[in-house]
Amino acid sequence: MNSNENSRLLAEAQAQLLETVSTFRSEITAGRPASRDAKYEIEEIVAQLAAGDSHPLRYQEGGSHYQHLAYQPAVCMHEVGMPPLIAAAFKYICRHRRKGGAGDIRKAIHYVLLHRELAAGEGPRVYNAFEIIDFLEVNRAQDGTPDGLTPSDEEAILDLATFMIDPGNDLACASAIRSLRQLAREYPGGLNRGED
Repeated sequence: MNSNENSRLLAEAQAQLLETVSTFRSEITAGRPASRDAKYEIEEIVAQLAAGDSHPLRYQEGGSHYQHLAYQPAVCMHEVGMPPLIAAAFKYICRHRRKGGAGDIRKAIHYVLLHRELAAGEGPRVYNAFEIIDFLEVNRAQDGTPDGLTPSDEEAILDLATFMIDPGNDLACASAIRSLRQLAREYPGGLNRGED
């Protein structure tokens, strides 16, 4: 199949998906009166987006636990194409020192185990893993400052990336969990459930 054929099939699939979504939306809104306010609200949102007033990389909703990182985790997750469960574990590793402590590490371990379970039987995959190296280099803590990632954070992220590439490899999974447990040991109580 050539690239023109691939493009045509993709366009057909997208058109079919949009039609299905439109039909589904009509079914769930049937019987509800159309709202004039909704039309104006959508126009207002479109105008705000066009003006660039609320660029999502310029602010953080619900805290500031990622703002110390020059290369934002969301951008790295997108560039790498991380599977959702690995991306969740990645974000918890990136924020544990500034937000959830050991609780974030427990969550990261849980997502690693979920990925292991749900990706069982999948073979190795290709990702833009070099982007993770760039992320680590840009966000490395300098001169003992609290900003940036520590060597133990970096090790956990590298082990997570190895597991992401080969989800069927129990050794890679075990290495990722071991690195996360090492991070948890930095907190009083470690992985014990307590007040986080």
